[in-house]
Amino acid sequence: MNQQIDENLLEQIQKASKALSLLKDSFSKYQPFDLYKIYSPTDLESYDALALRFEKVVELFINQLFRTIEIHYFGLASTTIRDRLLVLQKTGFIDDINNWIDMRIIRNKIAHDYLPDQIKSIYEDILLYSKIIFDTFQKIEHKFIS
Repeated sequence: MNQQIDENLLEQIQKASKALSLLKDSFSKYQPFDLYKIYSPTDLESYDALALRFEKVVELFINQLFRTIEIHYFGLASTTIRDRLLVLQKTGFIDDINNWIDMRIIRNKIAHDYLPDQIKSIYEDILLYSKIIFDTFQKIEHKFIS
């Protein structure tokens, strides 16, 4: 591969690392969402930060980092997200494309669902899938940085 692609891959890994550090911070401060509690706007800030950071990380991984890895290996990017995820699964960076498709669905729900029972479920999903994101990034770092 040429030097430009390698520099671009390193840049995407660094961007992902920075975004993940913010997600990890929100993740570490998470308190289970209580459907029966009346939250003030200030109380909701940590939940909003977690959701926003999750959204950003999912988009960054799928549309930038995974795309760059794909180009690094094969010289071009897939035209669909499903194809991109299949390539990342075949190369061993992700274990299950369905997790990543679910993450995109959650990302879309974050922007549209504000009923308390849906919000509670979304936060629980964010916690579950954040762990998968953290593991995926460890694989990527191990492959390209170590």
